[in-house]
Order: sequence, then structure tokens, then C-alpha cells
Amino acid sequence: MLVAVDIAQLISPRIVQRAIDYIITTYTAPGNNYSYLTKLTLLIFALAIAIGIFRFFWRMIIIGMSHFIEMDFKNRLFKHLLLLSNSFFTRTKIGDIMAHMTNDMTAVRRACAFGVIAGFDAVFLFLATLIFMLTLNVKLTLYALIPLPIITLISLFFVRLLFRKFKSVQESFSLLTEKVREMISGIKIIQA
Repeated sequence: MLVAVDIAQLISPRIVQRAIDYIITTYTAPGNNYSYLTKLTLLIFALAIAIGIFRFFWRMIIIGMSHFIEMDFKNRLFKHLLLLSNSFFTRTKIGDIMAHMTNDMTAVRRACAFGVIAGFDAVFLFLATLIFMLTLNVKLTLYALIPLPIITLISLFFVRLLFRKFKSVQESFSLLTEKVREMISGIKIIQA
């Protein structure tokens, strides 16, 4: 389904190209017949609807699978925690463990869902678009590829920055979880 959506996204610009070419060639001709243009317009709308429907279904499937993966990881991690010694729990804050059990697993789920989608889309659409562009005009395609290394370097810079920020947020979340746990434990002791 993901491939079908990507192919439909690649076909749409070709249909628009044909519509524009048709308008340019028949605009000045006497007795214009716009039935072909109407068909192309309806085809574009049909493709848009098909893309929306297929996108909905593959997202539901992939996101559903990512929830099962997250649940499996949480179960494995919980079983692993049960096997750890008491010394681990004296060295490690409970809030840190709770943060990893919740926040990290959510990040894994998102990576399993949207990471797979984004990775597949990036590779497939890039290669297919490159092939389409090369069939149209090789020289223009090469000019269009000139800024690609610069864009890649800028992207890598921002990925590293985001990773550092995510790690900082994760550490803050861990500390916050530990403080909340301590407060709740303190309230229970005071109430007792």
C-alpha cells in the first residue's frame, strides 16, 4: 500500500504536466474541446482520494504494529527488571527506571512507525523522482542535484542538535519522574 501511495504521488505531477501541455497546444486552436482536460482533472481528484484512503490504511496497519512492538519491548524490559539484583535498584533511581519504561518506549514506538514510513518514502521517492527527472532532462536534473550535499550536511547538523536536545529532555524527564515519585512516597508516609 505504501508503494501504491508513492507511485500515485509520482503520477500526479505527470498528469498536471499533460493538462498544461494540452492547454498550451489547444488554447489557440479553433473549436476547443475540453473533455480531455476534464478527464485529467477528474483523474487528479481520483488519485488524491485514492492517496488519502491508502495512506489512512497503511498508517493504521503500521501504527498498529508499532503498538504491538512497544508492548513486546515493555514486557521484555519488565521481565529483565525482575531478574536484576537489589544492588542495581540501590544504584539506579526508580524515577529513572520509570522514565525509561514510559518515555523511551514511546520513542521506540514512534521510530518503529514513522521512522519506517519516512525512511521508505525518502529512499523510494528520491530514486523514483530522480529517474523521472532524468527521463525529462538530464542536464536540468544534474543542476537540481547540486545543492543536495549542502542540504545533507545541514540536515546532519540538525539531527545531531535534536539528538542532544532529546537526551537533555530525557534526563530532565527522568529527574522529574523521580521527584514526583519521592513526593508521592512522602505523602503516603505522612498520611500513615
